[in-house]
Amino acid sequence: MANYNLIRGAATAYKPTFVDAGAAVSAGIRNASYGVSPQTSAGLNSMKQTDAQVKAYVDSLNTEMDLLDFSEAEQNSIKAYLFNQKKRYAQLATELAQTDPTGSYYLELKNGMDGIKQSFLNLKSQTDKFKERKIQYLDDLNNGRLSKGNKPDDYNLAGSVYGGGAMLIDENGGINVITDGGKNMVRYADIKDPVLKDFKTADEILKQNNQLYNAGVKLDPPKESLLRNQLRALLSQSGSLESIVEDGLINNERLNVDIAAYATREDAINDVAEMLLQGYRDSAAAGANEKMIKQRQNNPPPPSNLTKSTGYSDRDREIYYNKIVKAEPGVEINVPNFSGTNDPAAKGGYGKIDYTIIKGKDGNCTYMGKDTEGKIWSKGTITPEQLKKEFLGLSTKTNAKPNMG
Repeated sequence: MANYNLIRGAATAYKPTFVDAGAAVSAGIRNASYGVSPQTSAGLNSMKQTDAQVKAYVDSLNTEMDLLDFSEAEQNSIKAYLFNQKKRYAQLATELAQTDPTGSYYLELKNGMDGIKQSFLNLKSQTDKFKERKIQYLDDLNNGRLSKGNKPDDYNLAGSVYGGGAMLIDENGGINVITDGGKNMVRYADIKDPVLKDFKTADEILKQNNQLYNAGVKLDPPKESLLRNQLRALLSQSGSLESIVEDGLINNERLNVDIAAYATREDAINDVAEMLLQGYRDSAAAGANEKMIKQRQNNPPPPSNLTKSTGYSDRDREIYYNKIVKAEPGVEINVPNFSGTNDPAAKGGYGKIDYTIIKGKDGNCTYMGKDTEGKIWSKGTITPEQLKKEFLGLSTKTNAKPNMG
């Protein structure tokens, strides 16, 4: 699955009927406190402005060569440095030829010449690296890989350097970058490339979430403790906490956490880990619920013969049973539309059998069942225990063999 198609937090918070297990992570996250500090908000806004300025710079370029090659001013700076260094090298070489090779000054001159040759190599390496990093930065920006979890100052500085800053070589061969329309100069060595979005950590969190959902088992305390430690370890990696909070990799929007408001980074890690753990809990519970529903659908409880044709509830069966048991000997108790295991309904049909039951002095009952046409379907004698099984035990003891029918 592509990084830009990570599980979206489409489900309502704590709603257990979602299909996408990853939405449960979003559910836990959305219970976080809303709002960020003015300082954090200002930093995020400044980074958006930097993105816009860099994209405007790229749009202003006429050809790809404008991006890959140095500007005329930059080329002139490099040429001037090389010219001066070559001139200096020639001077040292002339003086070296006139110096006693056994003296200490000879070694000093030789070291100076070697240093100039090394500076040429270093300059080429730095200029090549500058072009390489610039192209990579612009590609990362264009493809949405730069993390908003970067420190605003570092992020904005890189944008000003790679988004139109002009390179200048100083007298020592060091690369400097002129930014902000010539207002500022930055040593290239001080520039930190922006951190990228941590897709790897986000994928691990979402993968774990899916596994918990598919397992269909609610979390117990030992499992929660293990998952909490794993989340803390993931978030403790360089840039991971900031990317997970700021880049919307879990639910397609920044988490409602203000990292700058915490006394320590560890405190922020602990809180964010608890938020993600709540999402794990929700996902595991939703998976368990889904598993239970499927099990019920695949293995429905066997229907009761009493309820299949008659619709008798447990309470109805209990009422008729009590009527029979409490009746005086010889009194007829009519039980309409009652079906026993051997009646037409129990054999696959849905015929109606009306029973007349008479309790004897010994507690045994005689019964007679007639169908809708008045035909005697069954008759006989049933003991008190069999009577109880017919009326109160048939719905749960479907393998019993009652005598009625």
